[in-house]
Amino acid sequence: MLCNAAIRLLPDWTFFVQLFIFLFVLLVLTVLVIWPMQKLIDRRRAFTNETVEGAAHLIAEAEQFELGRKEMLALALREAQAERERQATAARRDADKAIVEARVGVAELLQHGARSIAWAETLVEMDLEVLSRELAGEIEKRLEA
Repeated sequence: MLCNAAIRLLPDWTFFVQLFIFLFVLLVLTVLVIWPMQKLIDRRRAFTNETVEGAAHLIAEAEQFELGRKEMLALALREAQAERERQATAARRDADKAIVEARVGVAELLQHGARSIAWAETLVEMDLEVLSRELAGEIEKRLEA
């Protein structure tokens, strides 16, 4: 049965109609769908690239700000340490001065106290001499009487 079938190798007019319809649909789809989709894809790709470049620029700028912030913090820390050291030195100097003044004051008080004690001893000795003379005079009077 297969041998008796007529095989036509040359295309007839329906082939050309189908080929024309296919090419027409391909042209319409290309113009109405593929090209607008390609433009949309290109716009989105460009937008994405711009966004990525902008983000990279912002990241670089943020890194610069971070470096500046770290430098300012380091400078502020150095200044604070220098100020703290200056204040500590001034406080030590003031404390040393107060200690020296206190020692001088204590020495003066001790000297004044020693002079007061010496003066008091002198007064007591003078009083004792006066009293001993008076007592001696009183004893002589009583012995004479």
